Amino acid sequence: MAKEIIDDAELKRGSVESLVFKATRLASIVKDENIKIWLALEKFGYSEREPDLTYMAMTGRSYDKVTHIGLFGSISTQEAAIEASLAEMEVVKNFKPNGTYSSLQFNNQLQQIKNLTAARAIYKRICSVVASSIQDFATKIYYTYKFGQEADSILEEYRKTVLDGIAKYFPDLNQSFEVINKNSNNSNPREWSVATLESRNILIYLSGKLWTSREANYKCRDKQPIKVENEKNKLIAYVDMKMGASKEGKARAKKLFGIIHEIFTLGGKAKRKTEKKELSTVIIDTFVFLNDLMSYTDLKPIE
Repeated sequence: MAKEIIDDAELKRGSVESLVFKATRLASIVKDENIKIWLALEKFGYSEREPDLTYMAMTGRSYDKVTHIGLFGSISTQEAAIEASLAEMEVVKNFKPNGTYSSLQFNNQLQQIKNLTAARAIYKRICSVVASSIQDFATKIYYTYKFGQEADSILEEYRKTVLDGIAKYFPDLNQSFEVINKNSNNSNPREWSVATLESRNILIYLSGKLWTSREANYKCRDKQPIKVENEKNKLIAYVDMKMGASKEGKARAKKLFGIIHEIFTLGGKAKRKTEKKELSTVIIDTFVFLNDLMSYTDLKPIE
């Protein structure tokens, strides 16, 4: 539906009113209440009501400064006004001044043409802005959906690579992946919390396997010392030591530092409650982290 609206707007296929009706259905599907409010005004008009001035300003409509009531009708009224002004313009243009007052008639004719042109420009601008705004709305929906599908595809690729590879080194993690898969596909926030906690548990498990050194401190490549007495810092130290030698490696390591921090933070919060968006973030982060860990380190422990 979003793609159809985009094509209609770009090809000027059909009326702007038809765009409004299609966009209303799309707004209902994606539950965008603000767009639905605006499109209702476009369908039924701004006159005799006091809508948010934002919508009137956005579409170029004027309003009474005292009452704040809109002075313009629905989008169909604007399109009808354009047609009416064109018909009236033809009548005015075809009038032939004659007689004693021909000069006065001619000047009056020019003024009428000027007024009709100015009025039609206002109506056309309103229609153009409405069509453009609807196109922007549909484009956002279309590419959000498209990106979401691509993101799912990318995540699935990460998942396959990780599951095929990580089991060779750490077969114990297969059980954790089963827990994440089982609980993330449920609709109960309690199961989401379990999946989020299990993602953090994967990092805790890896920290114990990858950093077995008894050293209490580690100096990162950026000269910042950290205490490696907790699981999060052990992983940060491991990533820094294994990946941070080159400029590209440092950038990669910095990205993983952020992922490690986010997973531990959301995992800690999961004991109270996990939102669906947070669950998606932590699962994607987990597979991205494991993929990069496998790709850019040898997975051998630091002793």
